[in-house]
Amino acid sequence: MTARIAYLENGSAPDKFGGIINRMEAAGLVVDQFMAQKLEFPEVLNDYSGVFLSGSAYGAYEDEEFIHQEHEFLLNAAQKNIPILGLCFGSQILASALCGKDQVFIRDNCHVGYLPLNLTKEAKEDALLMGVEDNCRMLIWHNDEAKADHPDMTLLATTEKAPNQIWRYSDKQIWGIQGHPEVNKENAEPWLEDVREFMEKDGLDIDFLAKEFDESGAGAKMIDNFISICLKNNKI
Repeated sequence: MTARIAYLENGSAPDKFGGIINRMEAAGLVVDQFMAQKLEFPEVLNDYSGVFLSGSAYGAYEDEEFIHQEHEFLLNAAQKNIPILGLCFGSQILASALCGKDQVFIRDNCHVGYLPLNLTKEAKEDALLMGVEDNCRMLIWHNDEAKADHPDMTLLATTEKAPNQIWRYSDKQIWGIQGHPEVNKENAEPWLEDVREFMEKDGLDIDFLAKEFDESGAGAKMIDNFISICLKNNKI
């Protein structure tokens, strides 16, 4: 039977360029999308073989009703051992919900660029990072960041200026990716153009950055690995 995934959209509108939903559906997952900001959450978690958390303009530490409800949702999902992957804000709210609200902080400066990831030794055997090479590059763009010192966090990838770019929660199939693996050579130009105003304020040369993306496909590999995990966890 077909596996289902709960896709929590934490933005004000669905992602226009990431193509993650299309990638999931092409692999055979049924994707149920929930607009978390509108307080839409799955009613029956047992129907789902995985949960995906999108980015957001909000901070995981903010006093917003959807953030409070998402905290409770994630605690419940983790207790049921449902695989979860969070990107950007999704990674931060995972850290906040599962490791403590003090785990997310605001950096002194924006960490941004198409940057190499340094994989830890733990990444070599991790299901999400299987087949991903050390020093692969990913689009990084964040002012908020999850700390790297919690005992239930296994660090999987770092950058030169941020020690927690990819992490796993405890011994569970729960991961946070601080960067944007959904941005690749194919969609980088429209994705970056859509946020040009904001990235230029953070000091980026968008035209130069758009030309930097390579064919490594590391981000797509991580997403595909998570899809495979969800398919193997089919609840139906």
